[in-house]
Amino acid sequence: MVAEDNWNYWVFTPNISGTFQGESNSKSMSLDNSFSAKRITTKSRASLDGYFNYDNKKFKVNEKDVAVGYTSYGLDARYVKSFKEHW
Repeated sequence: MVAEDNWNYWVFTPNISGTFQGESNSKSMSLDNSFSAKRITTKSRASLDGYFNYDNKKFKVNEKDVAVGYTSYGLDARYVKSFKEHW
């Protein structure tokens, strides 16, 4: 007897993390997010991976406030079809 797979072989993985730091002359914040969706069967493999990162830093230089920030993001999709039943 085979159990029914309500997710149809899909596996989803979300990730969220962040750091916050501060001192009298500097502050920083970093947020990192990613997501993956994968499906593996005897006939094919499919995956979708994405990420979004945000960093922001503030500090004082010669009594002036300076802010630096950047974001990065990406997306990757793959599909592989099997020639045989076993990988």
